[in-house]
Order: sequence, then C-alpha cells, then structure tokens
Amino acid sequence: MSVVSVGAETLKVSDVADELGVSVRTVHQLIKSGELQHERVPAYIRVSRDALDEYKARIAGDDSPAGPENLKVGDVASELGVSLRVAYELVASGELRSIRIRTAIRVPRDWLDQYKAKVRGEA
Repeated sequence: MSVVSVGAETLKVSDVADELGVSVRTVHQLIKSGELQHERVPAYIRVSRDALDEYKARIAGDDSPAGPENLKVGDVASELGVSLRVAYELVASGELRSIRIRTAIRVPRDWLDQYKAKVRGEA
C-alpha cells in the first residue's frame, strides 16, 4: 500500500477496470499482487492517477499511446472483419501489437489504427 499525496486524483477500482478494459476482479488481483499501488480510504480501495499511469506505461513499454482505449481481441476481430482465431494469431505473431494485463489481452485503439494503416499501405 502506498500513501497518495494530498490533492492527487484517486480512482475507484471500477473506474480503473473501465480504463484498463478489464474486470474489477482483475484490478483487485493486480492490487493484491503488488503490481498496482493503491491506498485504503476507510472501507474503500483507491488508486491514484499517477499509480495507474505508471502501471500502464510499465505494461505497454516506452512507446505506449497516451490514454489508450483498450479493445478486447474479439472487438478487434469484428473491426478487422476476421475470425477470432485469426485475430489471436495476429497478436501471437506480434504483427498486431498488444498488451497483457494479467491474463487479459488488450489492443490499444491507437495500435489497431496503426496496424490498419500499415495493411492499407499508408504507413
């Protein structure tokens, strides 16, 4: 557990889950494992904006898009017009960049847009 500085923006676990595109349970697992710093405010768990941004940068690497909308692989498959299996193969091969949040695989919107531009020959 960390102490969050006075005036720092704090987020509810459900808000963190929405922003990462994962379940509340996954966020609790991240907190329990120590991967995501948090604070306990009487009966509630809160995550500071700084701790969340630090975690997102750590999982995505140095070139992570700012504030990405993270898509599930099924959503990516639908948007690309391919099967779920093909979408997973694109991710597994590294052709389509992705991030892993515990067991969840997510593709930031910016990275999907970059992939689509590359396929169309614009990049």
